[in-house]
Amino acid sequence: MTINVCILEDEEPYIRTLEELLRKWQAANSADLSVCRSGEEFLSLDYSHFSLLFLDIRLGDTDGVSLAYRLRQDGYTGELVFLTAYQEYVFEGYNVRALNYY
Repeated sequence: MTINVCILEDEEPYIRTLEELLRKWQAANSADLSVCRSGEEFLSLDYSHFSLLFLDIRLGDTDGVSLAYRLRQDGYTGELVFLTAYQEYVFEGYNVRALNYY
């Protein structure tokens, strides 16, 4: 089974770091990795096939929490992992059934 993973992040240093880590993991697992740099870009895709989404809380064109609410309302059942340095959003993650918060 292939795991479809997407990184939704707008800052290049964080994209590179997470992508590097996931590429190492990908080498030992059956996984496809995609990167989106904005909420608009992500929503233009058929995102239903992603089973795991690494989602930045603060994106340039939207915020990750609002996007997560929209995804859940649209029936997205994949795992959400929030990426942020802002601790005040931790409880919002539970409202959208986030897998984790980093």
